[in-house]
Amino acid sequence: MDITISDIMHLDLMKGIKLIAGAGGTQNKVAKVGILDFEFTRRAAAPTPDRQQHPGEFVLASFLYAADNSDLLLGAVKRMKKNQASGLAIKNVFNLEIDQAVLRYANENDFPVFLFVDYGVYFEDLIVEISRLKDTLAYYALCEDTVNKILHGSFDKTKIKKLALEINYSIKNFYNITYFRPKNEKAQREADCILARGVNKRLFANGDALVKYKAGMFFISSSEAQPQAEEATSDSVNEKLQTNIGQYHVGVSDNQYYLEDIKTAFLQSYYASCHAQLYGRDTSLYKNIGVYKLLFHSLDERWQEDYVNGIITPIEDYDLKNKSGLLSTLLEYERQGGNIKETATALFTHENTVRYRLKKTAEIFSTDISDKNFEFELFMALKLHRMQNLWADTPQVSIQNSDSTPPMSANFVAGL
Repeated sequence: MDITISDIMHLDLMKGIKLIAGAGGTQNKVAKVGILDFEFTRRAAAPTPDRQQHPGEFVLASFLYAADNSDLLLGAVKRMKKNQASGLAIKNVFNLEIDQAVLRYANENDFPVFLFVDYGVYFEDLIVEISRLKDTLAYYALCEDTVNKILHGSFDKTKIKKLALEINYSIKNFYNITYFRPKNEKAQREADCILARGVNKRLFANGDALVKYKAGMFFISSSEAQPQAEEATSDSVNEKLQTNIGQYHVGVSDNQYYLEDIKTAFLQSYYASCHAQLYGRDTSLYKNIGVYKLLFHSLDERWQEDYVNGIITPIEDYDLKNKSGLLSTLLEYERQGGNIKETATALFTHENTVRYRLKKTAEIFSTDISDKNFEFELFMALKLHRMQNLWADTPQVSIQNSDSTPPMSANFVAGL
Protein backbone atom coordinates (compact mmCIF):
# COMPACT_ATOMS: atom_id res chain seq x y z
CA MET A 1 0.00 0.00 0.00
CA ASP A 2 1.23 3.51 -0.81
CA ILE A 3 2.11 5.76 2.08
CA THR A 4 3.11 9.42 1.94
CA ILE A 5 5.71 11.67 3.52
CA SER A 6 2.86 13.05 5.61
CA ASP A 7 2.10 9.56 6.95
CA ILE A 8 5.75 9.09 7.91
CA MET A 9 5.75 12.40 9.77
CA HIS A 10 3.24 10.93 12.27
CA LEU A 11 5.74 8.33 13.49
CA ASP A 12 7.11 8.84 17.01
CA LEU A 13 10.69 8.61 15.68
CA MET A 14 10.01 11.61 13.45
CA LYS A 15 9.78 13.80 16.55
CA GLY A 16 13.57 13.81 16.37
CA ILE A 17 13.60 14.80 12.70
CA LYS A 18 12.58 18.30 11.55
CA LEU A 19 11.18 19.33 8.17
CA ILE A 20 13.33 22.26 6.99
CA ALA A 21 12.17 22.69 3.38
CA GLY A 22 9.79 21.40 0.72
CA ALA A 23 6.61 21.33 2.82
CA GLY A 24 4.57 21.38 -0.39
CA GLY A 25 5.69 17.82 -1.15
CA THR A 26 4.44 16.07 1.98
CA GLN A 27 1.88 14.16 -0.09
CA ASN A 28 4.67 12.55 -2.15
CA LYS A 29 4.26 8.78 -2.16
CA VAL A 30 6.95 6.69 -0.47
CA ALA A 31 7.66 3.43 -2.27
CA LYS A 32 10.78 2.46 -0.30
CA VAL A 33 13.49 3.81 2.01
CA GLY A 34 17.13 3.92 0.94
CA ILE A 35 20.46 5.03 2.41
CA LEU A 36 22.80 7.29 0.45
CA ASP A 37 26.25 7.04 2.06
CA PHE A 38 29.66 6.26 0.65
CA GLU A 39 32.79 5.22 2.52
CA PHE A 40 35.10 7.88 1.13
CA THR A 41 35.51 11.64 1.24
CA ARG A 42 36.66 14.24 -1.21
CA ARG A 43 40.02 14.03 0.50
CA ALA A 44 40.39 10.58 -1.07
CA ALA A 45 39.88 12.12 -4.51
CA ALA A 46 36.92 9.85 -5.27
CA PRO A 47 34.38 10.97 -7.88
CA THR A 48 31.05 12.43 -6.83
CA PRO A 49 28.63 9.51 -6.47
CA ASP A 50 25.59 9.54 -8.71
CA ARG A 51 23.50 6.65 -7.43
CA GLN A 52 20.19 6.30 -9.20
CA GLN A 53 17.29 6.71 -6.76
CA HIS A 54 14.15 4.70 -7.34
CA PRO A 55 10.92 6.63 -7.96
CA GLY A 56 9.29 7.25 -4.61
CA GLU A 57 12.43 6.51 -2.59
CA PHE A 58 12.76 8.31 0.73
CA VAL A 59 16.50 8.89 1.08
CA LEU A 60 18.44 8.85 4.37
CA ALA A 61 21.96 10.32 4.28
CA SER A 62 24.76 11.68 6.41
CA PHE A 63 26.59 12.84 3.25
CA LEU A 64 29.93 11.41 4.31
CA TYR A 65 31.22 11.93 0.77
CA ALA A 66 30.45 15.66 1.08
CA ALA A 67 32.13 16.10 4.46
CA ASP A 68 34.83 18.31 2.89
CA ASN A 69 32.60 20.02 0.34
CA SER A 70 29.09 21.13 1.32
CA ASP A 71 28.56 22.44 -2.20
CA LEU A 72 27.85 18.85 -3.27
CA LEU A 73 24.52 18.93 -1.42
CA LEU A 74 22.67 21.00 -4.00
CA GLY A 75 23.69 18.67 -6.81
CA ALA A 76 22.59 15.66 -4.78
CA VAL A 77 19.17 17.15 -4.08
CA LYS A 78 18.71 18.02 -7.76
CA ARG A 79 19.59 14.47 -8.78
CA MET A 80 17.11 13.06 -6.26
CA LYS A 81 14.36 15.30 -7.59
CA LYS A 82 15.23 14.32 -11.16
CA ASN A 83 15.11 10.63 -10.21
CA GLN A 84 11.67 11.20 -8.58
CA ALA A 85 12.74 10.46 -5.02
CA SER A 86 10.01 11.35 -2.53
CA GLY A 87 12.19 13.18 0.00
CA LEU A 88 15.46 13.39 1.92
CA ALA A 89 16.42 13.18 5.60
CA ILE A 90 19.90 14.41 6.51
CA LYS A 91 21.73 13.23 9.63
CA ASN A 92 24.22 16.07 9.74
CA VAL A 93 26.91 14.41 11.86
CA PHE A 94 29.63 16.18 9.81
CA ASN A 95 28.20 19.65 10.46
CA LEU A 96 27.73 20.39 6.78
CA GLU A 97 26.64 23.88 5.87
CA ILE A 98 23.23 23.51 4.28
CA ASP A 99 23.21 26.43 1.89
CA GLN A 100 20.10 28.55 1.33
CA ALA A 101 20.24 27.49 -2.31
CA VAL A 102 19.46 23.92 -1.23
CA LEU A 103 16.46 25.02 0.83
CA ARG A 104 15.26 27.37 -1.90
CA TYR A 105 15.45 24.61 -4.54
CA ALA A 106 13.59 22.17 -2.25
CA ASN A 107 10.84 24.71 -1.57
CA GLU A 108 10.44 25.68 -5.23
CA ASN A 109 10.23 22.03 -6.29
CA ASP A 110 8.15 20.69 -3.39
CA PHE A 111 10.90 18.28 -2.41
CA PRO A 112 10.77 17.58 1.36
CA VAL A 113 14.12 17.89 3.14
CA PHE A 114 14.37 16.86 6.80
CA LEU A 115 17.16 17.36 9.33
CA PHE A 116 17.86 15.01 12.24
CA VAL A 117 17.78 17.01 15.47
CA ASP A 118 18.12 13.88 17.58
CA TYR A 119 21.19 11.85 16.62
CA GLY A 120 19.88 9.01 18.78
CA VAL A 121 17.49 8.16 15.94
CA TYR A 122 19.19 5.56 13.75
CA PHE A 123 18.63 4.92 10.07
CA GLU A 124 17.89 1.25 10.69
CA ASP A 125 15.19 2.00 13.28
CA LEU A 126 13.53 4.48 10.97
CA ILE A 127 13.51 2.00 8.08
CA VAL A 128 11.91 -0.64 10.32
CA GLU A 129 9.25 1.80 11.57
CA ILE A 130 8.36 2.95 8.07
CA SER A 131 8.01 -0.67 7.00
CA ARG A 132 5.71 -1.31 9.96
CA LEU A 133 3.71 1.80 9.07
CA LYS A 134 3.13 0.45 5.56
CA ASP A 135 1.85 -2.80 7.06
CA THR A 136 -0.35 -0.90 9.53
CA LEU A 137 -1.95 1.29 6.87
CA ALA A 138 -2.46 -1.73 4.64
CA TYR A 139 -4.33 -3.34 7.54
CA TYR A 140 -6.54 -0.25 7.92
CA ALA A 141 -7.31 -0.28 4.20
CA LEU A 142 -8.37 -3.92 4.41
CA CYS A 143 -10.51 -3.21 7.47
CA GLU A 144 -12.20 -0.25 5.81
CA ASP A 145 -12.97 -2.48 2.85
CA THR A 146 -14.42 -5.05 5.25
CA VAL A 147 -16.63 -2.41 6.89
CA ASN A 148 -17.89 -1.36 3.46
CA LYS A 149 -18.73 -4.99 2.69
CA ILE A 150 -20.66 -5.25 5.94
CA LEU A 151 -22.57 -2.03 5.25
CA HIS A 152 -23.36 -2.66 1.60
CA GLY A 153 -23.18 -6.39 1.04
CA SER A 154 -26.20 -8.65 0.79
CA PHE A 155 -24.99 -11.22 3.31
CA ASP A 156 -26.63 -13.56 5.77
CA LYS A 157 -25.82 -13.35 9.48
CA THR A 158 -23.19 -16.07 9.32
CA LYS A 159 -21.23 -14.12 6.72
CA ILE A 160 -21.61 -10.86 8.69
CA LYS A 161 -20.10 -12.54 11.75
CA LYS A 162 -17.23 -13.94 9.68
CA LEU A 163 -16.46 -10.48 8.29
CA ALA A 164 -16.49 -9.00 11.79
CA LEU A 165 -13.91 -11.55 12.92
CA GLU A 166 -11.70 -10.58 9.98
CA ILE A 167 -11.30 -7.18 11.64
CA ASN A 168 -10.20 -8.86 14.87
CA TYR A 169 -10.67 -12.57 15.48
CA SER A 170 -10.80 -11.85 19.26
CA ILE A 171 -13.91 -9.64 19.19
CA LYS A 172 -16.30 -10.79 21.92
CA ASN A 173 -20.09 -11.04 21.62
CA PHE A 174 -20.71 -8.16 24.04
CA TYR A 175 -19.62 -4.92 22.41
CA ASN A 176 -20.42 -1.42 21.28
CA ILE A 177 -18.91 0.84 18.63
CA THR A 178 -17.82 4.47 18.78
CA TYR A 179 -17.27 6.65 15.72
CA PHE A 180 -14.88 9.61 15.88
CA ARG A 181 -15.63 12.42 13.42
CA PRO A 182 -12.79 15.02 13.43
CA LYS A 183 -13.99 18.57 14.14
CA ASN A 184 -11.24 20.23 12.11
CA GLU A 185 -7.95 19.66 10.27
CA LYS A 186 -5.99 19.55 13.52
CA ALA A 187 -8.21 16.74 14.76
CA GLN A 188 -7.80 14.99 11.42
CA ARG A 189 -4.02 15.07 11.87
CA GLU A 190 -4.46 13.71 15.40
CA ALA A 191 -6.57 10.87 14.03
CA ASP A 192 -3.84 10.09 11.50
CA CYS A 193 -1.30 10.04 14.35
CA ILE A 194 -3.44 7.59 16.34
CA LEU A 195 -3.71 5.31 13.35
CA ALA A 196 0.01 5.57 12.57
CA ARG A 197 0.92 4.58 16.13
CA GLY A 198 -0.52 1.15 15.43
CA VAL A 199 -2.53 1.05 18.65
CA ASN A 200 -4.27 -2.11 17.46
CA LYS A 201 -1.25 -4.10 18.62
CA ARG A 202 -2.27 -3.62 22.23
CA LEU A 203 -6.01 -3.49 21.59
CA PHE A 204 -6.30 -6.87 19.87
CA ALA A 205 -5.66 -8.99 22.94
CA ASN A 206 -8.67 -7.38 24.66
CA GLY A 207 -10.97 -8.01 21.71
CA ASP A 208 -10.97 -4.33 20.72
CA ALA A 209 -10.11 -2.77 17.37
CA LEU A 210 -9.61 0.60 15.71
CA VAL A 211 -10.80 0.91 12.12
CA LYS A 212 -10.23 3.84 9.79
CA TYR A 213 -13.43 4.87 8.01
CA LYS A 214 -13.70 7.94 5.77
CA ALA A 215 -12.30 10.96 7.60
CA GLY A 216 -12.77 9.37 11.02
CA MET A 217 -12.40 6.13 12.97
CA PHE A 218 -14.56 3.35 14.33
CA PHE A 219 -13.54 1.96 17.71
CA ILE A 220 -14.90 -1.47 18.62
CA SER A 221 -14.87 -2.21 22.35
CA SER A 222 -15.85 -5.73 23.35
CA SER A 223 -15.92 -7.87 26.49
CA GLU A 224 -16.82 -11.31 27.76
CA ALA A 225 -19.38 -9.95 30.18
CA GLN A 226 -22.17 -7.38 30.10
CA PRO A 227 -20.72 -4.21 28.49
CA GLN A 228 -20.52 -0.99 30.46
CA ALA A 229 -23.25 1.59 30.11
CA GLU A 230 -23.05 3.63 26.92
CA GLU A 231 -22.60 6.79 29.00
CA ALA A 232 -19.27 5.45 30.28
CA THR A 233 -17.95 4.51 26.85
CA SER A 234 -16.32 7.84 25.96
CA ASP A 235 -14.08 7.94 29.03
CA SER A 236 -13.08 4.32 28.52
CA VAL A 237 -12.22 4.87 24.87
CA ASN A 238 -10.29 8.03 25.71
CA GLU A 239 -8.13 6.02 28.11
CA LYS A 240 -7.54 3.19 25.64
CA LEU A 241 -6.59 5.46 22.73
CA GLN A 242 -4.69 7.97 24.88
CA THR A 243 -6.13 10.92 23.04
CA ASN A 244 -8.37 13.91 23.68
CA ILE A 245 -11.76 12.90 22.32
CA GLY A 246 -12.89 16.51 22.69
CA GLN A 247 -11.35 17.05 19.24
CA TYR A 248 -14.07 14.90 17.68
CA HIS A 249 -17.82 14.65 17.33
CA VAL A 250 -18.29 11.23 18.90
CA GLY A 251 -21.16 8.85 18.28
CA VAL A 252 -21.77 5.80 20.49
CA SER A 253 -23.89 2.83 19.44
CA ASP A 254 -26.23 0.88 21.67
CA ASN A 255 -24.68 -2.10 23.43
CA GLN A 256 -24.82 -5.21 21.24
CA TYR A 257 -24.94 -8.88 22.14
CA TYR A 258 -24.45 -10.71 18.84
CA LEU A 259 -21.63 -10.22 16.34
CA GLU A 260 -24.01 -10.75 13.45
CA ASP A 261 -25.61 -7.40 14.44
CA ILE A 262 -22.37 -5.48 13.97
CA LYS A 263 -23.75 -3.72 10.87
CA THR A 264 -26.39 -2.11 13.08
CA ALA A 265 -23.73 -1.00 15.57
CA PHE A 266 -21.56 0.57 12.85
CA LEU A 267 -24.48 2.58 11.51
CA GLN A 268 -25.74 3.59 14.95
CA SER A 269 -22.37 5.05 15.95
CA TYR A 270 -21.97 6.76 12.57
CA TYR A 271 -25.40 8.38 12.73
CA ALA A 272 -24.90 9.38 16.36
CA SER A 273 -21.67 11.19 15.41
CA CYS A 274 -23.62 13.04 12.70
CA HIS A 275 -26.13 14.07 15.36
CA ALA A 276 -23.29 15.32 17.57
CA GLN A 277 -21.97 17.43 14.70
CA LEU A 278 -25.42 18.82 13.88
CA TYR A 279 -25.85 20.12 17.42
CA GLY A 280 -22.26 21.01 18.19
CA ARG A 281 -21.88 18.33 20.85
CA ASP A 282 -18.80 16.36 21.77
CA THR A 283 -20.75 13.12 22.17
CA SER A 284 -24.15 11.74 21.20
CA LEU A 285 -25.48 8.35 22.25
CA TYR A 286 -27.60 6.66 19.60
CA LYS A 287 -30.21 5.74 22.18
CA ASN A 288 -30.73 9.45 22.90
CA ILE A 289 -31.01 10.93 19.39
CA GLY A 290 -34.78 10.60 19.33
CA VAL A 291 -36.54 11.16 16.02
CA TYR A 292 -33.19 11.17 14.21
CA LYS A 293 -33.26 7.38 14.49
CA LEU A 294 -35.90 7.58 11.75
CA LEU A 295 -34.65 10.60 9.84
CA PHE A 296 -31.09 9.42 9.20
CA HIS A 297 -32.36 6.27 7.53
CA SER A 298 -34.50 8.10 4.98
CA LEU A 299 -32.40 11.01 3.74
CA ASP A 300 -32.11 9.44 0.30
CA GLU A 301 -35.87 9.52 -0.24
CA ARG A 302 -37.32 11.99 -2.76
CA TRP A 303 -40.41 12.62 -0.65
CA GLN A 304 -38.26 13.95 2.14
CA GLU A 305 -36.52 16.44 -0.14
CA ASP A 306 -39.90 17.64 -1.44
CA TYR A 307 -41.18 18.07 2.11
CA VAL A 308 -38.17 20.15 3.16
CA ASN A 309 -38.26 22.34 0.05
CA GLY A 310 -41.95 23.05 0.58
CA ILE A 311 -41.17 24.74 3.90
CA ILE A 312 -37.58 25.96 3.65
CA THR A 313 -37.70 27.47 0.12
CA PRO A 314 -40.40 30.09 0.94
CA ILE A 315 -38.37 31.14 3.99
CA GLU A 316 -35.19 31.43 1.91
CA ASP A 317 -37.08 33.43 -0.72
CA TYR A 318 -38.33 35.84 1.96
CA ASP A 319 -34.82 36.27 3.35
CA LEU A 320 -33.44 36.96 -0.13
CA LYS A 321 -36.13 39.49 -0.96
CA ASN A 322 -36.06 41.31 2.39
CA LYS A 323 -32.39 40.77 3.34
CA SER A 324 -33.56 39.27 6.63
CA GLY A 325 -32.33 36.38 8.72
CA LEU A 326 -35.39 34.25 9.35
CA LEU A 327 -33.83 30.91 8.42
CA SER A 328 -30.69 31.34 10.55
CA THR A 329 -32.89 32.35 13.50
CA LEU A 330 -35.21 29.38 12.98
CA LEU A 331 -32.31 26.93 12.77
CA GLU A 332 -30.96 28.21 16.08
CA TYR A 333 -34.47 28.18 17.55
CA GLU A 334 -34.80 24.50 16.63
CA ARG A 335 -31.29 23.80 17.93
CA GLN A 336 -32.30 25.33 21.29
CA GLY A 337 -35.42 23.18 21.49
CA GLY A 338 -37.82 26.09 20.95
CA ASN A 339 -36.42 28.15 23.83
CA ILE A 340 -36.67 31.85 22.86
CA LYS A 341 -34.33 33.07 25.59
CA GLU A 342 -31.57 30.60 24.72
CA THR A 343 -32.01 31.38 21.03
CA ALA A 344 -31.62 35.11 21.65
CA THR A 345 -28.52 34.50 23.75
CA ALA A 346 -26.94 32.29 21.10
CA LEU A 347 -27.64 34.87 18.38
CA PHE A 348 -26.60 37.88 20.51
CA THR A 349 -29.96 39.52 19.91
CA HIS A 350 -33.07 40.54 21.88
CA GLU A 351 -35.80 38.05 22.71
CA ASN A 352 -38.37 40.29 21.03
CA THR A 353 -36.36 40.09 17.80
CA VAL A 354 -36.66 36.30 17.92
CA ARG A 355 -40.42 36.55 18.58
CA TYR A 356 -40.84 38.96 15.67
CA ARG A 357 -39.02 36.60 13.28
CA LEU A 358 -41.11 33.66 14.44
CA LYS A 359 -44.27 35.68 13.79
CA LYS A 360 -43.03 36.63 10.31
CA THR A 361 -42.33 32.99 9.54
CA ALA A 362 -45.88 32.02 10.48
CA GLU A 363 -47.27 34.81 8.29
CA ILE A 364 -45.42 33.39 5.25
CA PHE A 365 -47.55 30.25 5.64
CA SER A 366 -50.71 32.11 6.65
CA THR A 367 -50.82 30.55 10.08
CA ASP A 368 -49.89 31.33 13.67
CA ILE A 369 -46.69 30.32 15.44
CA SER A 370 -48.76 29.02 18.35
CA ASP A 371 -50.26 26.39 16.04
CA LYS A 372 -48.71 23.18 17.37
CA ASN A 373 -49.12 21.33 14.07
CA PHE A 374 -47.27 24.10 12.22
CA GLU A 375 -44.55 24.18 14.85
CA PHE A 376 -44.10 20.42 14.54
CA GLU A 377 -43.86 20.55 10.74
CA LEU A 378 -41.49 23.53 10.89
CA PHE A 379 -39.20 21.80 13.36
CA MET A 380 -39.19 18.63 11.28
CA ALA A 381 -38.25 20.58 8.13
CA LEU A 382 -35.49 22.45 9.99
CA LYS A 383 -34.03 19.20 11.31
CA LEU A 384 -34.04 17.66 7.85
CA HIS A 385 -32.56 20.81 6.29
CA ARG A 386 -29.72 20.74 8.78
CA MET A 387 -29.13 17.07 8.00
CA GLN A 388 -29.15 17.64 4.24
CA ASN A 389 -26.48 20.32 4.59
CA LEU A 390 -24.36 17.92 6.63
CA TRP A 391 -24.91 15.21 4.04
CA ALA A 392 -23.21 17.38 1.41
CA ASP A 393 -19.95 16.50 3.23
CA THR A 394 -21.07 13.24 4.83
CA PRO A 395 -22.22 10.58 2.36
CA GLN A 396 -25.29 8.64 3.39
CA VAL A 397 -25.41 5.07 4.50
CA SER A 398 -28.65 3.22 5.13
CA ILE A 399 -29.44 0.37 7.45
CA GLN A 400 -30.94 -2.82 6.10
CA ASN A 401 -31.52 -6.31 7.44
CA SER A 402 -28.21 -8.11 7.05
CA ASP A 403 -29.80 -11.10 5.35
CA SER A 404 -32.08 -9.23 2.95
CA THR A 405 -30.42 -6.08 1.64
CA PRO A 406 -32.33 -4.54 -1.31
CA PRO A 407 -30.51 -2.79 -4.17
CA MET A 408 -29.11 0.63 -3.24
CA SER A 409 -29.79 3.79 -5.19
CA ALA A 410 -27.13 5.23 -7.49
CA ASN A 411 -26.74 8.27 -5.22
CA PHE A 412 -26.25 6.01 -2.22
CA VAL A 413 -23.53 3.93 -3.87
CA ALA A 414 -21.73 6.98 -5.28
CA GLY A 415 -21.83 8.71 -1.91
CA LEU A 416 -20.11 5.85 -0.15
